[in-house]
Amino acid sequence: MTAGDAHVRVQRVSSRGRTPSDSVLHKPDGTAGHRTQGQRAPRRLGQIPGGRHGLAPEAVAESQRERILIGMAAAATERGYQATSVADVVGRAGVSRKTFYQQFAGKDECFAEAYAEAMDPLLEVTLSAFESEGPPWARRLRGALTALCAALAANPATARLCFVEALEAGPATAARRREAMRGLLRCSRPRRRTP
Repeated sequence: MTAGDAHVRVQRVSSRGRTPSDSVLHKPDGTAGHRTQGQRAPRRLGQIPGGRHGLAPEAVAESQRERILIGMAAAATERGYQATSVADVVGRAGVSRKTFYQQFAGKDECFAEAYAEAMDPLLEVTLSAFESEGPPWARRLRGALTALCAALAANPATARLCFVEALEAGPATAARRREAMRGLLRCSRPRRRTP
């Protein structure tokens, strides 16, 4: 089973019995969002139902990892990296602490992955705009910066995650940031003409 097949299957299984108008959290009727004793926590959107579902363990792990990364990005954007705890992330992702630590060594490693998933498309848009513009170099740079700023303006949460909260994160994120900045350096220097 390919990763794409697993993702489709996870989405199919996790959406059973739901309509598009269902809320993100699936709350039992009559509880106003509060759980009673013995009642399970509400499922998150995309969360695989417990019990037998016929999915491969790899598909389950992929779904959990994706939800953890989404939870980390949301928590860090809302609360800030320093104030975000693993408990905030697992609560948003609908996974256990044990599952979190099976996927990631710690908060910084998880944030570094979430950062990379947000930054990679920004790099792609920026470099693509740079390459599509014709000479001179200043026009190409202007096109790249315009594309980057437009992408950030369209998604302020990504802007905060990549350019504010990433500065507060630990060494794993710092390494990812240096890698991303090296990618952007391709736009910053005019190419020398070869004789």
